[in-house]
Amino acid sequence: MAGTLAVLTGVGTGLVLWNQRGDGAPSDVAGSRRPTVQVPAAFPCAPPPEESSRVTAAPNPPEERFGLIENWTWYTDPSGFRIAVPIGWRRYVDGPVICFREPVAGTARMLSVDPTTPTTTDGEAYWHAEERRLLGHGALTGYEQVAIGPFDIGAGGATWECRWTNALGDRVHTVRMLINTSSRRAYTVSWLTREFDWGVNQSYLRMLQTSFRPAA
Repeated sequence: MAGTLAVLTGVGTGLVLWNQRGDGAPSDVAGSRRPTVQVPAAFPCAPPPEESSRVTAAPNPPEERFGLIENWTWYTDPSGFRIAVPIGWRRYVDGPVICFREPVAGTARMLSVDPTTPTTTDGEAYWHAEERRLLGHGALTGYEQVAIGPFDIGAGGATWECRWTNALGDRVHTVRMLINTSSRRAYTVSWLTREFDWGVNQSYLRMLQTSFRPAA
């Protein structure tokens, strides 16, 4: 998996209004919306976007030989990184984080890339500190840690996998992978689904892990 990358992101702590499923797609089914509640934002991309654009099919980069799953396409960010994303998903930004959200009511699938993640020589300590900070802010109701451990890719990093119950009562599951691409740059790329859907989406998670290309 050399030369590829998957990383995860920092987190917001301000209060936000939620009216969406999980930390993912908003619920658009008439009459099915549950009351909004005020909770701390756990991870980026949680608030419903005010502005977003639809991901459309893009030509394969001429130097790229990696084949993508059907209905996925290459997204090249203006900052220089590249990653495979599903066609038809909505793209928007949350501060420096680039977000991609499935536009289907009742789902929570989402991926994000943070190109401003700080480099660290101890990725596991970084995630343990983030875990303590978020739990201290009450942002992860019903939290369960799945694993925090090393990630042997790029210039080193670490993964944080966990599950929790969001403000709407949906059980969600995420993996957050911090990867240093050099001594001066790191990224965070996250993948999130409902807990019920986690297992059947493993092929898409692997697609993210093997398609991420950092900026040159």
